[in-house]
Amino acid sequence: MENIDKNLNENNNLDSQLQTDKIDINLNDIIESLLRRKIYFFSTILIILGFGFNKTFDKPTWQGEFQIVIKKENSSGVGGSSLKQLQSSSSLLSFLNNTGGTSLKTEVKILESPSVLNPIFNFVKKEKKLKNQNSKLKFKKWKNSLSVELFDGTSVLNLIYTDTDKDLIIPVLNKLSKAYQEYSNRDKKSNLNQGIKYLEEQSNILKKTSQNSFNELIKFSIENNFISSSQINSFTESSSKEEGTLPFNFSSTKYAPNASKLLYLSELEAFALEKSYVFKKDSNYMIQLNKKIKKIKDSISKPTEKLIQYRNLSKKANMDELLSINLAKQLELLKIEKGREQNPWELISAPTMLDFPVAPRKLRIMATSMLLGIFFGTIFSLLIDKKSKLIFNENQIQKLIPYPFLRKINIKNKDFLNKLIRMLLKNDLNIKEVVLVPIVDENYRNEILNELNFINENIEKRKVLISNDFEKNKDKEHILMIKKSKSSLILLEEYLKDLKLLSTSVLGWVFLED
Repeated sequence: MENIDKNLNENNNLDSQLQTDKIDINLNDIIESLLRRKIYFFSTILIILGFGFNKTFDKPTWQGEFQIVIKKENSSGVGGSSLKQLQSSSSLLSFLNNTGGTSLKTEVKILESPSVLNPIFNFVKKEKKLKNQNSKLKFKKWKNSLSVELFDGTSVLNLIYTDTDKDLIIPVLNKLSKAYQEYSNRDKKSNLNQGIKYLEEQSNILKKTSQNSFNELIKFSIENNFISSSQINSFTESSSKEEGTLPFNFSSTKYAPNASKLLYLSELEAFALEKSYVFKKDSNYMIQLNKKIKKIKDSISKPTEKLIQYRNLSKKANMDELLSINLAKQLELLKIEKGREQNPWELISAPTMLDFPVAPRKLRIMATSMLLGIFFGTIFSLLIDKKSKLIFNENQIQKLIPYPFLRKINIKNKDFLNKLIRMLLKNDLNIKEVVLVPIVDENYRNEILNELNFINENIEKRKVLISNDFEKNKDKEHILMIKKSKSSLILLEEYLKDLKLLSTSVLGWVFLED
């Protein structure tokens, strides 16, 4: 019972071995396989070389390129210092200049997007259509001819464009350069245009409001005898000469004392409001100005209801006019900013085209075709050998056969084969008969039998038989004879299973070559 279990386990192990489809191939085995399948090998090389040779006649591909550097914006130069001063008082412009700091890699991806490239693609498509009515260029295929990359560690953008139409290279590069530079200013220009539009609307509103406040102040002043009708003409004349200030001389002594001080106080408060945009609250200038305002307030007697109303109207007129003036300044600032020539994407090399086409590279194509032909020819030859299921070398079966490998012998060397069998018998005197098992297909059986008949039937009074009948000779010692190119891997697997099931004794196996 124990022997049966052992045999079954050995048989299972053998089955698992047989299912493992691995072939150890060394260089000599590959060379032999190529020589055996030389027709397939060289045919594969010639076919691939033919494709490569045909590729060398493709239409030439031309290449052009240019570089753009993404530089930081600065406001130096002519008018830069004055513009900087205006910017310091313009929170709106500071907001519009804040672009958010997009990373360079993100910028590159945006530049490769259809929204930027579609106009150039449509131009190329139209030009190719004019030259070839059957042209059906697709965006994805065209985009593959465009390479946009950042040089490592720099903010320099390198753009390469290739095309079979030599006349399109420079025009396409020029359009790409223009499109990229327009893209770099697109968002800021849009923000500036929106800001200008908004300020123009608000400026018109504030001008009307300021004029209404001034008219109301003048009307109230005349009705309450704060100013005379003759003074209005002088106020109007002075206002036309000096825009930006109310036409009142608040320090004049023509007015009633309280009215004069009250008007002067209004002027100082308006002046303090204007200067608060420039000076800090705790600056010495603002401290002195506020002290003066407080001193005047303390010196004014308790105003009547009319004076209070007059002061409020005066203050409102001043504030409306200051707001109108400041808004007009910001509007002018935005217009100046829009008019400035800003190119954060600076072209550092003009679009140029190489003097010679970059493809097809005939020598490279032929060398690559030769290497591919050798590679695929070798793979094809090995696959044909493997598919044939014939045994061509001992490496194919060393892991498959669980018995000792005795020797690789040339079958024409009869003396050496006789000597090997005599040595095996001499090592074990208990062996009386040896059975040589030729593992060959039926088509080659007679051939192998004829080749092995030279072996002496009686070696040192012990018999050497040639047979494939394991059951009849199961008590004898066996030597497996595997013939190169004639033994089948499938047949070998079947024999190995039978040997294990019958617990047949096997001395080893011999690989026979021609």
